[in-house]
Amino acid sequence: MSFLGGGGFFALGLGTEGIREIEAALEFGAGVSIDLGVASGGVEIKAGVYFHWLQVSDTKTVELTGYVRIHGELSIIGIISVSLTFNLSLSYLKENGASTVWGEAELIVEIEILCFSTSVSVICRREFSGGASDPTVQDLIPDPSTLSDYCSAFAEEVA
Repeated sequence: MSFLGGGGFFALGLGTEGIREIEAALEFGAGVSIDLGVASGGVEIKAGVYFHWLQVSDTKTVELTGYVRIHGELSIIGIISVSLTFNLSLSYLKENGASTVWGEAELIVEIEILCFSTSVSVICRREFSGGASDPTVQDLIPDPSTLSDYCSAFAEEVA
């Protein structure tokens, strides 16, 4: 395993009417490992960004995700192995004018002793729905008298 690394990709989907899809990702990270004879192990951390834009007919979709992944493993005399993986992501999706933001965390623990192995995974996800668009001035100040009161609260412009 190398100390620093990264990668990514870029994809472009074309149709007869023009660009239909753009997809890209960029990931970077670092990792170290050590071997002491009786015990060996390693730790790596990666972070990245993923973007996807898709247009099919009148349907437009935009997705943006940022994530962090931490993985560690330890092996003792080749008899006992333990690994721990933690994934954390924050995503934004806008589809047909409606937007949603969600975060997700996942923890995976794997243990192997001789011929016995087990794995436990815990996932937590929280989702926040957004509005169809940003509020308009009319949404924030519904009647003309409120707008007038608001504007009169500021000093007049002197030429």
